[in-house]
Amino acid sequence: MRSRVVLVFLITLYACSFFFRGEDPKLELGDRVMEGVFFQGGYGMQWVYDTAAEFERAHGDITAYVWGNPRAWDQTRPRFLSGSPPDVFWGIHNINFWVNLHDGLVADLDSLMESPAYGQEDLKFKDTFFDGALEEGREPDWHDEWTDPERLPALVALRVSFPEGDRRPWPELVIALRLGADVAPKLR
Repeated sequence: MRSRVVLVFLITLYACSFFFRGEDPKLELGDRVMEGVFFQGGYGMQWVYDTAAEFERAHGDITAYVWGNPRAWDQTRPRFLSGSPPDVFWGIHNINFWVNLHDGLVADLDSLMESPAYGQEDLKFKDTFFDGALEEGREPDWHDEWTDPERLPALVALRVSFPEGDRRPWPELVIALRLGADVAPKLR
């Protein structure tokens, strides 16, 4: 008897969840909304709110909906996985940018680098970054042949090919080299 009461109670709660869901504040703002999610750390959030207000002044037909907290990544990860990430994000760590870039979930900003910097028209956007910051974020190039004897590549791709007509599938194997590790026994 008790298990039936619990089952009926759970079914009732489930049914009520369709009618009494929380409202998404972004939906109340309409179609012209830019959502920004930010890590809230030691700098606080005021700079984010000020930037959003300046964005709205420059783009009067778009509303900037920004929010943040120390757990922003935990709260946005399901959205990245489901294919609906926020429009802008900052300080969200442990995200595989290259996968999301190839899936079309994040935008490549290379085309903006030659544009004038906002509020500093005498500078290009790329000149506002710290030295080396843009190089660190570049996806590495693949080479068919490695000719640098001074250093090893970070990754090696193994591609197996079969004679024409042989339709066996074989996935590409990408191997991260263990640089500096003594993984093989010494030969005598």
